[in-house]
Amino acid sequence: MSGFVVVRTGGSPREMGVDFGRAAREALRDLAAESRAHFRQWTGRDIATAKRHAASNYLPFVKRRYPNYLEEVRGIAEGAGIAFEDLFYLTADEELVSLWEKPEKCSSVALRLKRGMLLGHNEDYPPRYMDRLVIVEAHPDGAPAFLALTYPYIIAGPSCGMNDRGMAFAVDSLGYPARVRGVPTNYVLRDLYSARRTADVPGIVDVKEAVMGNAVTVASAPERKAFTIEAAPGGAAVLAMETDGLLAHTNHVRSASLDHTREKTSWSSRRRLAALEHLLSRAQDRTAAGLKKALSSKDHGLLRFGRRANESCTIASAVLDPGRRIMYVAKRGPRGHAFRAYGLGKRIKNKE
Repeated sequence: MSGFVVVRTGGSPREMGVDFGRAAREALRDLAAESRAHFRQWTGRDIATAKRHAASNYLPFVKRRYPNYLEEVRGIAEGAGIAFEDLFYLTADEELVSLWEKPEKCSSVALRLKRGMLLGHNEDYPPRYMDRLVIVEAHPDGAPAFLALTYPYIIAGPSCGMNDRGMAFAVDSLGYPARVRGVPTNYVLRDLYSARRTADVPGIVDVKEAVMGNAVTVASAPERKAFTIEAAPGGAAVLAMETDGLLAHTNHVRSASLDHTREKTSWSSRRRLAALEHLLSRAQDRTAAGLKKALSSKDHGLLRFGRRANESCTIASAVLDPGRRIMYVAKRGPRGHAFRAYGLGKRIKNKE
């Protein structure tokens, strides 16, 4: 059973991107080669249409708002030895697919324990990303260091991770239609890792030009608090962790203050939310082991297996302990493995 590609990098945005691209070269080239069939299958459109749309409707917004993260992506293209235009549209893969199709994705839950905080996450996405996620430990110039589970085309953001300020992040998509123009989600979420305190997070997530809606769950070890920010078209709302010390989120809006009229809420999303709250309702289950078990539940629909090539499935599960700076990640699928530990600023030897 093969593990994740692991990248350790630091320095300027371009330097980190080059390191990342070199490590993820094989996965990126395979994704680029498969993308024509992928977009045709998911959307009925040709890949050339997706590339033109990304260049015309997303790239100008990214240049203006996130030039540093765009430099990281240019570095990834350089390190992988592929053209920038063959990489940029991949960083907006979810937006492009969601213009014509809306697969639901991901489940997250935060726990407050007597000693610290835990954040659990199931990463659900099309099966072509099975075996292609990356673990990255980065030490950027002038910004917090971080450890993240991510996709081979973006250094951090769309899945889950933590920074050296003791904050862990996990992301779930919301069921709103994608806007035609604006900032792709991955650039907004990459900015999460720049947060130095929890008070920074709402301003990072609530971006008026964002193409899609997302829910970001944050667990802070120093502040012993967790909350979810639901950022939807037209506004954002914060869900605080209740006194029982559990906060779960899937793919539908829970805040009454947000506009639900254009949201598509699925039965699966509500089922997974109820399952997390049920499986972790007892104090004795609120441990790292209990969280791993809950995320691995097939019977409750949390561990998902796509029946078709264009249906989301669980490609990885993670349990994050930001106080100890450790992230436990399990690769799912035919070549999957049990949870393995990865440390921010430390080397951890896993038992095979």
